[in-house]
Amino acid sequence: MNKTQENDEPTNSGKWKLPFSGKLKIDFFFLFAVIALLNFVIWTVGWLLCGDNFSHPKDWLLFWNTANLTASGDFDKLYPGITPNLPFVYPPYFPFFSYFLSFLTRSHAYIAIVIFSSTMMILALLVLRKISKINRSDFLKFSIISLSSASWLLIPPLGHISSLYLFLICAGLKLRMLQKPRCSGLILSLLMLKPNIGIIFPCLFLLHSELRMLMGWGVGFGSLLLLPFCFSKSLWGNYLAATSKIGSLISIIPPWKHHTLHAFIRSILPLNFQEYVFGAWIICIVPLVFLCFYVWYKCKNSESCFPRLFGIATLTIIVCNPYFHHYDAILVTLPAYIWFTNKEQYHRNGLYRIIGLGFLLAFMIQQVSVLYIQDGLSLVSLPLTIALIADSTDLMTCGVAHH
Repeated sequence: MNKTQENDEPTNSGKWKLPFSGKLKIDFFFLFAVIALLNFVIWTVGWLLCGDNFSHPKDWLLFWNTANLTASGDFDKLYPGITPNLPFVYPPYFPFFSYFLSFLTRSHAYIAIVIFSSTMMILALLVLRKISKINRSDFLKFSIISLSSASWLLIPPLGHISSLYLFLICAGLKLRMLQKPRCSGLILSLLMLKPNIGIIFPCLFLLHSELRMLMGWGVGFGSLLLLPFCFSKSLWGNYLAATSKIGSLISIIPPWKHHTLHAFIRSILPLNFQEYVFGAWIICIVPLVFLCFYVWYKCKNSESCFPRLFGIATLTIIVCNPYFHHYDAILVTLPAYIWFTNKEQYHRNGLYRIIGLGFLLAFMIQQVSVLYIQDGLSLVSLPLTIALIADSTDLMTCGVAHH
């Protein structure tokens, strides 16, 4: 794999020799990017020409209906909402961020969401390159592979905004590396637009003794909490009542649509053993969450390992979540990029290769199960869990915290 480059000079580190030729070299990363590009083109053209973007209720319609309810003052209808088969379970401050959609027609709202999500994805990739610079060629290949992932290929057709959360994490990491912890915490507080993504960060800030980041996060989240009270005092009560039913909502979603250990356990247990899913899930995630917390605590005196710490946190969010859709797995872009561009920070080649293999398997499994089969076991979380454990082990055992 290519090492981090401080300039834009080409590198041959990604080219591997074939055993039968001393001269012929093949850039397997380039070949993988070409195949990924073909996949991207096929699915994107299919979406543009054949997609039923307006005939069935999708996430973008949920956002548009929510914006219209907010604009008309029908706050009592926000939960569970008026979109068929798509209950609104976002926090009560979320509708005010989608308010601008109420000024648009149905079709224009969808187009606006697609443009917004695409912009956030591009910005996230550009911020990642600022975090860890690589040559233009490798950056282009990585971007193509990211955009050909099943997670991204589903975001425009569904009209989702998961790329926003990727951008917020990348921006928060970059601001912290620029020694702007309060701004970083403030940006990361916006992840509470989807609490199952953002709730872990204040705990990590505390363990890492990042009090200024925690302060910025507290100011941002406190402002979000107060916003609904300016419009309706019943919003929080309605929201809590709606989220209390989230368990039944998860149980009716096919496991292959979720990339979590919870979904994996659901998919392998027979129907008459589904009552044991929650207990088995808790047994699996407790050591993983503890591992993430311990790594952040151990590395609290290190500035250089922030990118890897954010990568570990992101993987923990994905695999340990009870409710995490395939499109939300676009967050894997961050830890995958950190792995790809920072080989010199990994002290054990074996663990480095295991992490890369985990990302590769997760990518391939997701392509098959989500885009082509759309059924079967939920297996994506397994290689991601292995990558999480391997990355955390490398940080803990190699003394990175003392660098």
